[in-house]
Amino acid sequence: MKKIFLSALLVFPFVLGCGVEKGGPIPPVPEPQEVLQQAWDSYDNMNFDEAFALFDSVIRLDNTLAEAHLGYGWAAVETDQLTKAQSGFSFAIILSGGSMIMPVFNETIAPTDTDRYEVFEDPYTGDTLTRVKPLQQPLLGLASASIRYTEQPLYAFDDSTFVLEAKLLEDTLTHTLFLADTLFLNYYVYYGEGNYGDQEWVNLFAHVGNAVATLDVEGKNLMNTVVYGNAALHHGIAEPFAHYPNMDERAVRLLLAQAYFRMNLMENCVRELKIVDPDWTFDGNPYDPDNYPLILQELENLLNGG
Repeated sequence: MKKIFLSALLVFPFVLGCGVEKGGPIPPVPEPQEVLQQAWDSYDNMNFDEAFALFDSVIRLDNTLAEAHLGYGWAAVETDQLTKAQSGFSFAIILSGGSMIMPVFNETIAPTDTDRYEVFEDPYTGDTLTRVKPLQQPLLGLASASIRYTEQPLYAFDDSTFVLEAKLLEDTLTHTLFLADTLFLNYYVYYGEGNYGDQEWVNLFAHVGNAVATLDVEGKNLMNTVVYGNAALHHGIAEPFAHYPNMDERAVRLLLAQAYFRMNLMENCVRELKIVDPDWTFDGNPYDPDNYPLILQELENLLNGG
């Protein structure tokens, strides 16, 4: 038995050695930065499928490179892989200093908190609305507003207030209106204290990329477009994105205008369009259905370069 075992040991190394020489030397592992540059070159040449594969290769070589995830996200947008795009942008945000967006959950406004809400009649429609002022600002968007588990629709918002079609009650003595019950708010505010450093441009355009990607997902995540787009604008877009598409402040505002129009937040939509085109003379009721074609016409004109 010992002789057989020793013979096997002598033969086995020889068998293992067969064929190893034929494979030749193992090629060196490419440097991630070199592949990253190749990926951007392919992207800038509009070879988006090739770019997507190259960005994916960079991530496999070094998954800590925020810029690789950013490129992966934009290439995914251009190849219509929007779920993967959002994943790429999210990783880019985390790796480049963190999100500029902070969620605020279940902030409450009681009927007695009259200093935090105002009931008024909308000059455009004559509807009775409620303007509420959350504690944390500047506001980026609203996740939900509810009274007694009933959603209170969003009508418009700005940096400091949400305007809601909130359920109200009337005081029988003073005939003043007040909230029917406690209002619960879940919303997003700008948080611009990340440590972005040299990765600031990556972080900024990852937020912009998420706004682009969520606009195109069949309208299901339009509030994400609003939140990410507003965060980018609050941060400030000093220079446009160096790669395609040429995303700058104007482009982001038009992105927001599209989302607002599709969400029926017409007051917000008109506000963005007037910032982009100060010469636009629209001064009608943005919630009058007869004016929707005028608003849409201006939006399409600006999207087409007008």
